[in-house]
Amino acid sequence: MDVRKLVDHLDRSRMVLCHSGTIYSQALFGELRPDEVCPGVFAYAPGWGVLDPGMTMEAHEHPVAEFYVFASGKGRMRLGDTWFDVEPNMSVNIPPGVEHELANDAASPLPLVFVSVGLRI
Repeated sequence: MDVRKLVDHLDRSRMVLCHSGTIYSQALFGELRPDEVCPGVFAYAPGWGVLDPGMTMEAHEHPVAEFYVFASGKGRMRLGDTWFDVEPNMSVNIPPGVEHELANDAASPLPLVFVSVGLRI
């Protein structure tokens, strides 16, 4: 599935602020719980993440692996001590316990949109 085709269907009215108000989120599979989607695989419900221009998701880490798939916009991401650019069609594996953060430049013309998946490994 090409997640970029789904970006136009995001419902901003259903999004909630997460990570201390530093990112907008919306469940990818509606009201389904992780084990209703794929039993034993997801650590949390997969969801959309959106950073409007100028937003930076707080630095944090998880005890589970995460996987981001970027759908639109461009930004910068940090894994541990390394910063790098992110853009559509790019995916990033985030190992358990690795601090990470994500930023969308204030001058960006678009929100940075990605799918976040937490995995039980």
